[in-house]
Amino acid sequence: MRAATIEMLQAAHKAIVQGTSIGKVTAPEWFAEAFEDAETGDKLNYSQTWRYHTRQFIAGKSTCAHCAKSLGGHTDISDLEPIADNDALVKVAVVKAIAEGQSWGLISVRLGNNGVANGLWPESRVRSTFRAQADRHDKGLRPAHKGGRFVQGRDDLYQDEVALGTRSDGYIRKADEKLPERDGKQVDEKTKAERMADLEARKKAHQATLNRIKAQYAKLIKG
Repeated sequence: MRAATIEMLQAAHKAIVQGTSIGKVTAPEWFAEAFEDAETGDKLNYSQTWRYHTRQFIAGKSTCAHCAKSLGGHTDISDLEPIADNDALVKVAVVKAIAEGQSWGLISVRLGNNGVANGLWPESRVRSTFRAQADRHDKGLRPAHKGGRFVQGRDDLYQDEVALGTRSDGYIRKADEKLPERDGKQVDEKTKAERMADLEARKKAHQATLNRIKAQYAKLIKG
């Protein structure tokens, strides 16, 4: 697979803004149709394409309904590049952004990582900076809207299908698939009320973690 050029990323960005999903844009079929000199199997890297596209949105160079919806839930997704060369300010901004639930990749993009070049703050440096500033295990989402590593290693917070005997057995069930048998008997699903109670308990635990991080951030601000 060839290295992506700025022209390729710009073409992908334009398609995404017009409504094509990043998943389709980063497939070989889209690349073959978009570029006459494409070779078999050529495609764009998902992470690089996402960073370029998201950087354009955050820097105010383009609009995107998908980004406005998926990133709009954060308290602050403003451009942080103007402070990228001030380590003290960036350290505070990184802890604040993580407390708001932002991913390492998103923070890196806010600090100027546009997918073409990492600049001062690649995702790895954002992550190591947070690890050094806050007493918290540095699990976090990879550079995409969701996927990859999970916050606090809590994969259960990202499961659409919640049923007894799935995650604990290391088995993830497809939506139309029956639960595995245990000792020759079909595992009974939890009632809807039980599933909702479990989900509510996990949400409360997750919120408690975020509240602790916010308290640590407040201490950092006070010096």
